[in-house]
Amino acid sequence: MDQMQETQTAEQIVDFTSDQGCSQSIRSMSSRHLPRRKTSFETQVERGFQHVIDTRQEVFEELRSRKIQKITYGDATSLLKQLPIEHLSISWCGANKWLKNDVDIREPFVKLENEEIKIKYIESLLGTDIHGFS
Repeated sequence: MDQMQETQTAEQIVDFTSDQGCSQSIRSMSSRHLPRRKTSFETQVERGFQHVIDTRQEVFEELRSRKIQKITYGDATSLLKQLPIEHLSISWCGANKWLKNDVDIREPFVKLENEEIKIKYIESLLGTDIHGFS
């Protein structure tokens, strides 16, 4: 019985008179519309959370794809072979050994701008020039 009275009261039309004398009719929200509004709100919140989760996953995937790919020994060796250093000489073998064993040396070597700078880098690693002179 209380529910019937609440429903009837909520559905009654309330008349308001503004300061200017205009009459407006406003129908109060009935209690049967509340679950739909609650569901709508919950749906909006769920969509918002899902959007945050999707965006976060996209960001992580982008970061993973941008992750610096380690330069391989083959990449470094192919560049070493192009330099004007006698193949299989002491300098060439020393540089090859450095490039094979140490990624922290390999990456800068590959990224250096030109042959002259790459040769100076190798010479600094070996402690001699490419001809074997100190």
